[in-house]
Amino acid sequence: MYQPASGKLERRYRAGSAGIDGYLDDYTFLSQGLLDLYEASFDVRLLSWAVHLQQAQDRLFWDDKQRGYFTTSGQDRSILLRTREGPRL
Repeated sequence: MYQPASGKLERRYRAGSAGIDGYLDDYTFLSQGLLDLYEASFDVRLLSWAVHLQQAQDRLFWDDKQRGYFTTSGQDRSILLRTREGPRL
């Protein structure tokens, strides 16, 4: 459910519509899968796609003030509070 035109992921697909923007986990897990496939095949296109997803992840979820990732992009008005995990010690 990758949208090449926007470079974004969608979270769900139902009845011909992908209506929910991807969360941080969606980007993270797909990127990890692409890296795993790259390690098995050495197909540079997979590595390039993983890098592109990481750049989109940084743009959509990174919190410059508190130095961490939000779980959502903040573009969905139905989500009242953007949460993120605290720093790990």
